[in-house]
Amino acid sequence: MWKRIINNVWVKIAAGIVVAGVLFVVIWSIEYSRPIPKEKLPASAQKFIADYYADHSVLMIQKEMNELSISYEVVFTGGTKLEFRRNGTWREVDCGAGELIPEAILPSQIATHLQENFPGSYVTRIEHDDRRYEVELNDHREVTFDDRTFWVTDYDD
Repeated sequence: MWKRIINNVWVKIAAGIVVAGVLFVVIWSIEYSRPIPKEKLPASAQKFIADYYADHSVLMIQKEMNELSISYEVVFTGGTKLEFRRNGTWREVDCGAGELIPEAILPSQIATHLQENFPGSYVTRIEHDDRRYEVELNDHREVTFDDRTFWVTDYDD
């Protein structure tokens, strides 16, 4: 009789672990976004928009939550898209048709390299992640830079 009770307890414990594991996987994979007003953006994101995109009309602002991270996406009526991290620093700037990324956004080393090696080209998209800057030019060439040394680490034409 005691064996039956002990086995029953272990079955319940194993079932509890399985249920907890399934719940963890479900919660981990939840992704959703919701519209927010401009005032709900982090202060540094609001300042970035005021400094570089004050003359643009906002089409939508989304707060995106996925895999335990939060980011913000701002889309302007001209098609330019900005993505910000949780703390409000920019992660990606993708220009709409015919628009240029403000040169002040580019790190000076990248701007200098592009002027010297790709004269006549201009940046239409820049992305900054943990270790690199990826830049797309108007002729669809992509140049990737290390974010510490600013050396070119990849080139795709």
